[in-house]
Amino acid sequence: MLKLLLRSARGAAGIEYGMALALVAVAAIFAVTQTGDEVEDIFISATSSIEAVAGEQVGGEVQIPAQQGSENRFTMVFGDISGVSRSAATMSAAVAVDGDGDGLSASISGDPSCEFVVDDVASGSSVTLTEGNLVQARVTSSDEFASAVNCYVSVDGGTETWTVTTKQDDEPDAFAFFDAEGAAPGDTVVSDPVPVGGFDVPLSLIVFGDGLPRVSVDESAFAEAPATVTSGQEIRLRANAPAGYLESGTVFYDLNGTGGEWTITTGEAPFQNAVVFESNGTWVVPDGVTTIRLKLWGAGGGGERRQADDWGGGGGFVQSDIAVTPGESLVVTVGTGGSWNRTGGLPGGGTGGAGQESNSPNGAGGGGRSEVLSGSIRLAIAGGGGGSWTGGYGGAGGGSVGQDGYYYDETGVSSGLGGTQTAGGAGGSSSRPGTAGTALNGGAGGGSGASFGGGGGGAGYFGGGGGAGYLSGGGGGGGGGSSYATGANIILTAGSDDVPGNIGDEDYIAGKATGGHDGNGSPGLIVIRY
Repeated sequence: MLKLLLRSARGAAGIEYGMALALVAVAAIFAVTQTGDEVEDIFISATSSIEAVAGEQVGGEVQIPAQQGSENRFTMVFGDISGVSRSAATMSAAVAVDGDGDGLSASISGDPSCEFVVDDVASGSSVTLTEGNLVQARVTSSDEFASAVNCYVSVDGGTETWTVTTKQDDEPDAFAFFDAEGAAPGDTVVSDPVPVGGFDVPLSLIVFGDGLPRVSVDESAFAEAPATVTSGQEIRLRANAPAGYLESGTVFYDLNGTGGEWTITTGEAPFQNAVVFESNGTWVVPDGVTTIRLKLWGAGGGGERRQADDWGGGGGFVQSDIAVTPGESLVVTVGTGGSWNRTGGLPGGGTGGAGQESNSPNGAGGGGRSEVLSGSIRLAIAGGGGGSWTGGYGGAGGGSVGQDGYYYDETGVSSGLGGTQTAGGAGGSSSRPGTAGTALNGGAGGGSGASFGGGGGGAGYFGGGGGAGYLSGGGGGGGGGSSYATGANIILTAGSDDVPGNIGDEDYIAGKATGGHDGNGSPGLIVIRY
């Protein structure tokens, strides 16, 4: 009976153990007053009552069922973990084994990778616990996003579940931007829109690098990074190209570990090849060339010889970028300088006026225009300088407007005026007036019996007027012709006195397009760059 009671005390719950003791006490009380067979009957009855309360009898012994959830059971509970990376070895926090767990066996099952780590040593799926052990569970997380792996930890008759869940998909599919090549130095470059996808949570896009990069999401205004991006949106990048030719700048972008580089490369300096014309010719556009740069200087006007340092006007300058077609033929005409003795330069320079005196009283001729034609279309024209006369200098070629000639300061005598973008310059006025310039041609200097002939006007888009002649002394120089161009990036620069326009240009050849000093003007110059 005592052995049965002890077994019951270890296996039964507290209330069952109390009930059993109460029945034994009742049997003892009756035993005091009863004798013989009655006492035996009482103990048999009590024994049967204990068996009915505490369990069932198997093979003559009472079996006490395991009491799951008892406050006295030793447990190991590992906290669930979520948001881990895929296929990652994941370790629980440690559980310390106290005296209640000493000597107990523990097992872990579920995913094949579930195992115990005891005191930092991998210990497999079954261990015997010792007081003071630090026990952890370890498992390899799922290879899928937002997926759980379970481990079942059993000890002292109970089982706990430990769950490890992977994070939501935060790994975008690979994406890239096409590099920008051939950008102009300093230009602002915008990438093509690129869609991003393959993830489930909003992510932060980081952008940094050369050229002050900015980012736009779904056509929003460009702004500094970071920017928040969700799957399915489109991204554009913007940055400034490097300041020099054949230079590269790099923009780096990263969307939670997925990204790359976007490179902006400037092209080579345009118009690296040059063809120089010092006289007339033709030029055929080479294969692959679609844009050329024209540079033209008009011819200088002649300088009359009667008086020292009578100079003709220098030629004007024009530059323009022209769209062309490979195989296209261009006709190049380089203006010739005006003669000191009346003859105008070609094409279009005005004739100097005739004088009467034997010591070279004639006016000098105006300088011819320089021009480039495609078929019948004049692509660019550089104005020639005006011719001088005795004491009156020729005006330089234009610019958009030719320079006026100089004149002798007497009443009623004037020089020719420079041509403009809409009309030729007026001729000088006197009793022997010069004629006005016209489209393309300079006006003639006044003469025909004058003491001194006036200078001829320079040719141009519109020619300069001829200077006046004067019967008894004095007169005027011819005006310079104006310049003109089609195309883009047009530059029109007038000369100054006998100096041609834009002589600091890299393609200018010293001495070209200058006004004559007591002699003929210099021919013009044309350079084609491609």
